[in-house]
Amino acid sequence: MKMRLTAVMLVVLVVVLAAEQEAHAKRRGRGARKCRREKNKQWCNKEKVEDMIKDHPAVDKEKIKMAEKDKEQQSSCPAGKIGLRDEDVRDVNQRSLTPWVYVTNHTAASIRIPDTFVEAKCLCDGCLIYGPDGVSVENTKDYVNIPIKTGLPILERYDCRKGKCRERQVTYQVTVGCMCATRKRAIKMG
Repeated sequence: MKMRLTAVMLVVLVVVLAAEQEAHAKRRGRGARKCRREKNKQWCNKEKVEDMIKDHPAVDKEKIKMAEKDKEQQSSCPAGKIGLRDEDVRDVNQRSLTPWVYVTNHTAASIRIPDTFVEAKCLCDGCLIYGPDGVSVENTKDYVNIPIKTGLPILERYDCRKGKCRERQVTYQVTVGCMCATRKRAIKMG
């Protein structure tokens, strides 16, 4: 009887240990090992990152095209004479009181995903305020231009040796626009 009980307990122990090892192997991730065996010819987590960034404004294909096309475009604050129009069809980055242009951030596809994204470059250090004539525009320092930033998940390769690379997911803080705000003022308590 004792021998049967010992044998049953041994079988139960073996089953429990096998289940724990299997659960640990799943948590560890077998896919990562497989990818290392392939000498990193392909990205291990490419689909995951691409799914995370598919709707991010920094990887919008239209904005990337616009940035490439407008490379030589205006890169200074457009203070001076700008005509006000009721039906202004310019993009929001050109109509803003703190206008910006898009610039591309590009690197080799073998180093990071996405390899190209856009960032907003604020053109004025203050904010544009229209004069009473509705045509003249002044870059006033009474207000401050604040970049709007958001996190962009990036998958990058590093520590490459003999054709093998490691990869990690990082978050870049990218500027996606600019906004105008009043300056912070110190409050005197007294």
